[in-house]
Amino acid sequence: MDMSEVDEKAASGRQGGRNIDESSNARLSDFAWVLNDLVVDLATSTTIWLERSTSAFEDQVQAMSLNRHCLQAAVVSLCKVNDLLVHYRPELASLPADAAGKLSALRKEIHRRGLPQFRNKYVAHTVDKKRGRPLTLAEGTEAVRRALDAQTTDPVAAMAAFVKWVHVPGKNVGTVTADLHAVVKTLEGMVGGSLGARP
Repeated sequence: MDMSEVDEKAASGRQGGRNIDESSNARLSDFAWVLNDLVVDLATSTTIWLERSTSAFEDQVQAMSLNRHCLQAAVVSLCKVNDLLVHYRPELASLPADAAGKLSALRKEIHRRGLPQFRNKYVAHTVDKKRGRPLTLAEGTEAVRRALDAQTTDPVAAMAAFVKWVHVPGKNVGTVTADLHAVVKTLEGMVGGSLGARP
């Protein structure tokens, strides 16, 4: 996938919005730009997995390393989305119901999967503060299983389902990136039809 095309897609589109003051306009524009960046980041990490997961690996360690790398990158990006929704909570009230609903549903799903805890205990740190030690293999496996919302013991199939939830190249509805892209378009319309230059 050409990521410049993803970036252009995520930043493009015109949609009518409401008249808002200059200060609110600036915050909505910043919100849209960061969401736009995260669309590209999520598309990149999942596309790498899609392109490499069909390759022949020399051993199981290589396959596991690819899963871990792409999963961790996606989890960090999803947690950034969650952080944004907290920071821009006042602006969420000004969004049309459809856009606000997409973001609310995504935030609930991020927490249902335990992604912030997974980031804090597994991705960002090596030592679990509560336990005073690194997670065991079994504990780490369970954390990954929950993050993936795995309905199977096959790690490749579980990762494939997670990737399908996050991003499918060319799919414009029903994925995290598609929903975020739609919100970016809504925000762009609310600030006058163009986000202008990246601040």
